[in-house]
Amino acid sequence: MKQKSVYAIVALGYLAIIFAIWRLLYTPVIAIQSTWELEQTKYMKNSNLLVKLTEEMGYGGFIHSFKNYVIRREPPLLKRSMNSIQEVSNILISLDESLLEKNERQHLMNLYNTVDEYKNHVEWLRTNNDLATSLSTAELDQKVRVDDTQALFALQYIVESHRAIFKNVRYQTINMQESYIRQLVMWFVIISVVYWLVAIVCYFYYRSFVRSHQHMGMINELSPSALVLTNETGEILEVNPAFLSMFGISKGLNIKGSNIDIFVPDSARDKHKKLRDDFHNSERTVAMNERTGEIYAKRLDGQNFPVQVAISSRRSQGVNIALAVVNDLSNEKQLKEEARLDYLTKIHNRRYCEEVLEKEFYRAERYGGSLTVMLVDIDKFKEVNDSLGHQAGDDVIINVVDIIQSHIRQSDTLCRWGGDEFLCILPNTAIENAEKLADKLVVSVHDYYCSQRIKTTLSIGLAKAFQGQSIADVISNVDEALYTAKSQGRNRFSVYQGKE
Repeated sequence: MKQKSVYAIVALGYLAIIFAIWRLLYTPVIAIQSTWELEQTKYMKNSNLLVKLTEEMGYGGFIHSFKNYVIRREPPLLKRSMNSIQEVSNILISLDESLLEKNERQHLMNLYNTVDEYKNHVEWLRTNNDLATSLSTAELDQKVRVDDTQALFALQYIVESHRAIFKNVRYQTINMQESYIRQLVMWFVIISVVYWLVAIVCYFYYRSFVRSHQHMGMINELSPSALVLTNETGEILEVNPAFLSMFGISKGLNIKGSNIDIFVPDSARDKHKKLRDDFHNSERTVAMNERTGEIYAKRLDGQNFPVQVAISSRRSQGVNIALAVVNDLSNEKQLKEEARLDYLTKIHNRRYCEEVLEKEFYRAERYGGSLTVMLVDIDKFKEVNDSLGHQAGDDVIINVVDIIQSHIRQSDTLCRWGGDEFLCILPNTAIENAEKLADKLVVSVHDYYCSQRIKTTLSIGLAKAFQGQSIADVISNVDEALYTAKSQGRNRFSVYQGKE
């Protein structure tokens, strides 16, 4: 997953959480706001009614018109008073539907009673107009007088109470809104801090995981060793590019699902299966070469090549899984072989010869076989180099080696022991047969060079390895025999005459 995608997911997650908080906490704020708007509308409506009621009960209202009628006896004033009373009655009915406070309703009843008294007096005046006209102002006032003091006090109380209730509702609404907003901010801060802390921790964990995965991928891709993952039946689950290259598999060829046995030489498949089963029976890491010696693998084209294999076995989800690390030893083996050879003659060098001597000494002592060592020296080789040059000397060495190799057996080992000295290990060879071989070599080299511009011969020392002798003893003996051959005139061989 790309880093930008991770950032996008984190940002979307944060926005989703913020939206959830908003839905949980801001929705009540909206509900409170809606309630407040309804209360405000109700207040404005009642306020308008109270203003109208105050006007109708004040100057220019029905009380003023009624009292002017009593004084001036003008019919329009009585009609105006009647209309105003009807308007006030409608206002009182509307207020009665919206006022909920007990005290407000009590004062509203006082208003009802006062308005009813005025209404009754107006009806009496309309009905008894002639009688009312005959009465004096004082008499008529005394007859239709209404004590409206309590009504005016009640009106004032309702106005002030309504205003106080509205202020209280407004104060409570603001407090509730502020409380929810504070909670919204508090939860926003808390959840934001927690979310980003978790996001940061997850990010570093994810980055560590991605880097680890990338590094493992780089190990898989860049490893010079072939890596192959198999199950307990040998089915190939995964390979790296080095495996494809090492086993000659084209990148377009899918070998997943194939059996690993196709890369095992036919002669080793049964043994390989047994070893594989053994590995899967226990969780461990084993280098196969340590147990089986030199092993070979088979490329897709059928070519066998030496390899080094280390296998690690684990059980995962009920299945035995093995990881094999394979290294191609072809170059190493070639280098090792080259390290054992003399650069000029291509025969074995002294180091390898010493290794063979140890093995042959051990075999001869253990099984009682005969072992003879032959040391060959080119006579007057320094004179050849000094007079004809090193190239001529190299040619002589190569020719002598070819002659010796043409006379020895495949089981014999020839090596360059020194500059112009050659050691030949002759296993299972009696001293008599070694003498015959030495004589043939002396004669062959003499005959070859007798007609050449370069004149050279061989001196050979022979020594038999006896029980209880060391390698150093035998080398000393054969060197002594060579010295004897040279001191007797060269172009001959000599046998060490020491005792067992």
